[in-house]
Amino acid sequence: MVRVLYLLILIASIIVSSTQTVYSNKESTKDQAAENYSVAKLELLSRDARWEDLLDGARIAAEQDFGNPGILAYRIRGLRMMGETREATTLVSNLIKQFPNNPNLLLEQAWLKALHGNWQGALDDAQRAQEFQSTSTEIFMVKGIAYRELKKWDQVLKTFTTAISQQPENPLNFLNRGRAYIELKKWDKGMVDLKQAAKLDPNCSEIFFCIGRAYTGMSKPSKALAAFNMAVKLQPLSSKTYMARGEVMGQLGKWQEAANDSYTAHVLWSRDLRVYLTACRAAIALGDWAALAAYAENGLSEHSNNSDLLSFSGRAYREKGEFTKAITAYDHALQLAPGNWQILLERATTQFMAGNYNQASQDCTAALRLRPSALAYSMRAFSRLKRGKLDDAYDDCTNAITLQPETVTALLVRANIYLEWKKIPKALADSRQALKLDSSQAWTNITLGKALYASGQHEKALAYFNQGITIVPNDVHSYLFRGKCYAALGNNKMARVDLNKVITLDSTLREEAEKTLTTLN
Repeated sequence: MVRVLYLLILIASIIVSSTQTVYSNKESTKDQAAENYSVAKLELLSRDARWEDLLDGARIAAEQDFGNPGILAYRIRGLRMMGETREATTLVSNLIKQFPNNPNLLLEQAWLKALHGNWQGALDDAQRAQEFQSTSTEIFMVKGIAYRELKKWDQVLKTFTTAISQQPENPLNFLNRGRAYIELKKWDKGMVDLKQAAKLDPNCSEIFFCIGRAYTGMSKPSKALAAFNMAVKLQPLSSKTYMARGEVMGQLGKWQEAANDSYTAHVLWSRDLRVYLTACRAAIALGDWAALAAYAENGLSEHSNNSDLLSFSGRAYREKGEFTKAITAYDHALQLAPGNWQILLERATTQFMAGNYNQASQDCTAALRLRPSALAYSMRAFSRLKRGKLDDAYDDCTNAITLQPETVTALLVRANIYLEWKKIPKALADSRQALKLDSSQAWTNITLGKALYASGQHEKALAYFNQGITIVPNDVHSYLFRGKCYAALGNNKMARVDLNKVITLDSTLREEAEKTLTTLN
């Protein structure tokens, strides 16, 4: 509400500097001459935004012409612009009882209602004021803003089109009509108006912010970024601009910049959901799990029932190894968004890491019903491989690779299936292809090492097991097969070191390690 008040006060301040106040034509000739003289002085103060002087001038003018509603309207304006809205509201309410048809007082009351979020009331007062003065551009401004807040976009367009015909040099008219076109996703028409507004006022941050929004809607992130940069330059303390620019930075893959803008928007007291979502996505892209946890937690304090934030919270728990808490967060997210296939796959990944292979497979199946994807097929293949369902896992790999031939997980699962089926050449082909696509995974190196070991290429296999251990120092499968390689190469000393390490780290592989140890001299 504070930010809305500030925005409306700012708009009103701009308006009064470019428009003239309406005055009643029903006064006597003598009184009219006196009013014009007083109003001329007050109008000058209002145009210069000298609100304290306007208050003093209105008081003096009122003493000269007691009870003149046009002069009293200036006093109300001064109070309003100084933030004394309670006193201004009381004064205008009392005066309207005496002068119910005075357009100046009705207009001031409309602004005050708008400042308090009473948009329908503001619209009603502006329409009454228009009955007595149909050419006031300020009345059109109040009406247009009220229609905008009431989401009556066709009326917004109609109102500001009329305002433009009466005052084509006012950039606010083009800005507001352009903004309405943006809300209606009529990007081209909005851009025409916004560029005209920028031509009339090249120093208005709001205009460039809206141009950035239009370019974003037109899927032109680079041009949107340039517009947002100009908006920030003109108004460095606008949280909404940093929020919008952060989203565009994310679209461009500039995640550190996106994180910086999200943080700045948050510091400037933005609690908009989009700030938290962009910050969380940036944290994931940057691998900053502490930041992910912090933004997800802060976001949920403001938006407790947002499924995306709950999913991000689950990811933060998962990265810390707190799988139970992660699954609970995903459960809550899916209660709110049961048809979200991405959250289902996130929970499947967590279930897999927790060793819950059956549940992981179920989540993948649910995700596939919603949206077939190579990722879901390959994850389900992985879960089925762990449960020994090789035929089903093989079918999933085939589906994944058909949809996306460069799916590394599917290639590795299929390579391991080929190893189980003793189809060594095929295992070598798949694992080598996977290594070309992603050599950074320990599993990629281990799988190729296993295929080379199975083909009798022990020295080559040894190099890949070494690489796997470099990537994941305590991977027991790397030690198990490296120990076997050492044994095959006659290096019994190193074989014993690795095999005894396996026995220490993983009881499930103890039997296989001990079996190899018994073959050593």
